[in-house]
Amino acid sequence: KEDWLHIIKRLREKDGSWERKLIMDIYRNHLNDKEKYLEERMKELEYGMDYYDLANFYKENGEEEKAVEIAQEGVVRGKGRKIDLYELIFEYFKERDYEKALKYLRKIFQEKMSLDNYKRLIVFSREKEMESDWALSLLKKEKEWGVLAQIDLYEGRYENVLKYIMDES
Repeated sequence: KEDWLHIIKRLREKDGSWERKLIMDIYRNHLNDKEKYLEERMKELEYGMDYYDLANFYKENGEEEKAVEIAQEGVVRGKGRKIDLYELIFEYFKERDYEKALKYLRKIFQEKMSLDNYKRLIVFSREKEMESDWALSLLKKEKEWGVLAQIDLYEGRYENVLKYIMDES
């Protein structure tokens, strides 16, 4: 324990973002000092991943509602990457509130357009055709031709894939 506290003291002398993250990690994972971790973490909530780290802490400690609350706050206030927050919120609501879960699954798809996320959206959706139309429309708007081609191959619309290839030539 004394060694970790000495390391924290030395890290505080430099006072950089990386050092503060290491201090949080030491309190959370090595000293198991939840109060000190929370004290440090609350000073460092700028990015989506900061909020995700805090939400995950609450989830790991059995406070799932608090985790979702923090994740939702991170969606609004956090900068940068938010897909992990969307995933956490989706997982919470998928068995509790269909509309909220669908909202966050759509956000996941918007943040990371891929065949896998398209499949997740369609499998989860109660209105598969409507969600498929929404996703395909978004992909066309964003000119995500590679993902569109993967989806069309997956769904057997080979003529569309050929059209993408011919239009690219």
